[in-house]
Amino acid sequence: MKLSSRPRLERQRIPKRKTRRKVKPRKINWGVVKVILILGLTGATLAGTYYFIATSPQLAVDTPIIEAKENARKDRIQNGFNLYCLNHYRTIHPNIFQLDLKDLADYLSREPGVSDIEIKRQLPNTIKIIVKEREPQAIIPIPEMSRFLGIDNQGVIFDLDSCKDYDLPFITGLKFEGCELGQPLKAPAVREVLTIIDQLRDPEIDLSPQIAEFNIEKPKGIIGYTIGQAIQIRFGSPDQAEGKKLRRLKALLKYLREREERMEYIDLRFKNIVMKKSAEGDTEDRGQNTEDKGQTTEERGQILASDL
Repeated sequence: MKLSSRPRLERQRIPKRKTRRKVKPRKINWGVVKVILILGLTGATLAGTYYFIATSPQLAVDTPIIEAKENARKDRIQNGFNLYCLNHYRTIHPNIFQLDLKDLADYLSREPGVSDIEIKRQLPNTIKIIVKEREPQAIIPIPEMSRFLGIDNQGVIFDLDSCKDYDLPFITGLKFEGCELGQPLKAPAVREVLTIIDQLRDPEIDLSPQIAEFNIEKPKGIIGYTIGQAIQIRFGSPDQAEGKKLRRLKALLKYLREREERMEYIDLRFKNIVMKKSAEGDTEDRGQNTEDKGQTTEERGQILASDL
């Protein structure tokens, strides 16, 4: 029996093909879709609303309402408002919501006679500007310019439309070199005269209406002049014109008015009040001490009104 020489065939393993799993379609999360749609619609609505508000002619600012005492100041505030709007918005009728009220208030507060400004929106197209003006404590006349300045309790000077609207004393003898409107005067005498004016307005003293003028130029200190008789009152400094002396001065002025006596001056700079008769009568120093004739009345500081 012959063996076959044909080679033996070996069984080969054929790798199996991997079967792919069927991918299931993902479910749409309709909740997320709704949120996205709502946000998109809300954003589009807000954008449209903003565009309408920013461009609507119904919201364009009309002429502002300005509350201020002086007509001239109202005009300056109006001009300042127009200039601000032209510089920032290129129109004097900007959209009411585009106006930066704080920045506008800071700009208008540069007016020298203004201490503070409040601005309010009144829909649909009105701006209300409330001006808090500086309160003058006295009036500074400038005859060469036919001009009157006010000065507040901080020493800040500013223009007055007219001095007729104020029952205030004048301050004379000031030098204005290097002074600017809206800035405080730096002279020490200014602070002193404002302090004396404040002292005279004390309800227990109430002498301010009787003083027409304060002069700060003379080296003798602050000097006042009364209304009517024009009696010179030498106040000196605020420390010398203290409350007790001012109350005695009030009684003394009343005494002189009732007796129609005229005085050249009344001096408060000494321990006791000194006064001198007007040249119209027999000029003499009141309160003269006959025991000490070697000193003047001012040096002795005697007073006729010491018993008042």
